[in-house]
Amino acid sequence: MPRARASAVACTLILTGVLAPALVAAQSPPQQAPPAPKLSRQQRAALAAVVQAVDEAAATGSGAVDAAWQTHVLRASDGAHYVALRATSQAAQPPDGPVVLYLRVTSHRVGARALLAAERSAVHEWLQGERTDPRPRSVGGSMSVPRGEMPVGGTAMAVGDVAAESTTALRLLMMEHQNAVKKREADEAARRAALENPSLAAASVMLPFEDFDLAARLLTAPGGGIDLRRSVAVGPGDYDLHIGWSAWPGRGAPQPVHVVTRRLQLASATPAFGLSDVIVADRISRLETPYPPDQQNAHPYAAGALELTPAIGGVLTPEDALGLMVQVINPAAASGGKPDVTVTFRIHRRLGDREELVGALAPLRYDATRLPVDFDVLRGHPLLAATQAPLATFARGRYRVEAVAVDHVAGRTASAEATFEIVGTLASLLREAPRPGKAYARATLLTPEVRAAFVQALTPATLSTAMAAALEAARRGDDAVLLRFDVVPDAERAVQQALRAFGLYALGDTPRTVGAQLQAALAAGAPTMPVALLQGAALALAGDDVGALAAWEQARQSGLDPAVVVPLLADGYTRRNDVPRASALAQALVEVRPADIAAARGLASLHLAGGRPADALALLDRAPLVTATDADTAFLRLHARFAAIVAALRATPPPGVVADTAAAFDREAQTYIEGNGPHAALVEAWRRAVDARRPR
Repeated sequence: MPRARASAVACTLILTGVLAPALVAAQSPPQQAPPAPKLSRQQRAALAAVVQAVDEAAATGSGAVDAAWQTHVLRASDGAHYVALRATSQAAQPPDGPVVLYLRVTSHRVGARALLAAERSAVHEWLQGERTDPRPRSVGGSMSVPRGEMPVGGTAMAVGDVAAESTTALRLLMMEHQNAVKKREADEAARRAALENPSLAAASVMLPFEDFDLAARLLTAPGGGIDLRRSVAVGPGDYDLHIGWSAWPGRGAPQPVHVVTRRLQLASATPAFGLSDVIVADRISRLETPYPPDQQNAHPYAAGALELTPAIGGVLTPEDALGLMVQVINPAAASGGKPDVTVTFRIHRRLGDREELVGALAPLRYDATRLPVDFDVLRGHPLLAATQAPLATFARGRYRVEAVAVDHVAGRTASAEATFEIVGTLASLLREAPRPGKAYARATLLTPEVRAAFVQALTPATLSTAMAAALEAARRGDDAVLLRFDVVPDAERAVQQALRAFGLYALGDTPRTVGAQLQAALAAGAPTMPVALLQGAALALAGDDVGALAAWEQARQSGLDPAVVVPLLADGYTRRNDVPRASALAQALVEVRPADIAAARGLASLHLAGGRPADALALLDRAPLVTATDADTAFLRLHARFAAIVAALRATPPPGVVADTAAAFDREAQTYIEGNGPHAALVEAWRRAVDARRPR
């Protein structure tokens, strides 16, 4: 994709703290926790079964389902990690209705750490009636007096002295306020120190993170299987993630529980300017309304009114849009808490051991003039930069995207990268086939057949020795002679002028010079037919297909051999995207010259260009093409069979039709590839695409 094109097609999406409630919600606990959910007996039993299955999978590793994972780590405003997760698996199928889902994160324990007491599950204790709320109480949410210490206030509060009691109460309030401020500052310092150095964190008796959903919906992954999306918010460390789910039990036996596991290793937070993981998405959808808070965890890639769908395995197709998102971490604040940051995405294509820069998408600028009025870096609002661009102009292959952020306030730069691959679909691979009507080439008019027709049309009834020699030179391709002979009778001056024009054309002179010579030849009385043929060639060489077609039509009406002029007309009309007229001309030529392989190939290629693979196959299966073994005919036959397969799959015909055509295609493709045909790489891609659609 040209660099200018890459910049022009970018569509900028500004995602800020105001538009990212899921990320903001993960960053700081709400001021007032919602009440504990009330479960029916059936709900409690179903959730308990899933929790027990997760316990067993975590302890023994049994019962876990193989899954392909995608994890993207962003930063919460308090320095913790917000991890968006996506798991896909063909080993389990999503049920029709909602499921009971339970997610937990445990500290990964090896060596001496394995001897520590197991982390407790608040959800498990709640289900057992050992606590009134499944959410652990926050550290600063309760007050207690250390054992052995006197209550604040001393003996004055015990003697009943009213003045002392009033004074002591005031002092008590002041001391409590001062102690609370000091405690918050100390807790904040300790927590941030732990985030930047996990070894300083005290061992927790509770699980780092757990969550459940009694009405979760599992999506269907592309190609079948589950598509599970969730998020967690934890500090740095080494963890094991477990997600279990089960369909709601009916009146019969309990439903089986499936569990997927994943190890999470999260690095320490850092105060330095940087970027999060780069998320590569194949779709960015606009939501009518943002998800409510109780659904945010099920939509980890939602940001306000937008939702990303990360590309599975980083694989995209030309029909997709390339969506990119990255979080800017720790930007400096200018006045009013606004940052001033530019983010640019550069795309490189990998070619073996080297790379080439494909282009850079339009830079994204985030400053006071572009951000919401209430956006404030100092209040922890996350800055998310996102953009998308169509992939229709990207070639198949592997790519690397580099995100570069420049902090204009602090004068700092940071970068992050991700990789993705563009693979062809059946439709896009079919579009890669060479189309007929390619750009006109000078050599088109210099073949022996065209030279012979031109010379024959130009030859006068009587000719001098010099003219006979010149005409023979034009026939055999000795074009320099056409510029040097001068001694001819006056009656042959017009023919001499036309031959001079032909020589200039053959030797590479400009279309304008050739055209001027031809005008002089016509003025001198040269035959119209050969001059119109050469005029059309000069105009086509200059890119004027309309003028070329008019000249060639004049040559045809003057009686020029159809074998010479019809292919020129067919190519010209094809370049003008007038496939019906080109096909009619080619069909007429094949009927007149049924043994002409080139004419039959031309008509078959036009059938394919017009979306008629069945007509192309019918022609290719008749003489003379049915016995032709040249590379051009072999590729045309493969093209026709592949187009027929694509059309059949779109129309969902009986399976045997596709199977029979696919078997013939596979045999011929193998022969073509082994023979190192000119389009072997494309044929191999076609074969892989067909093989991927075969039933297993």
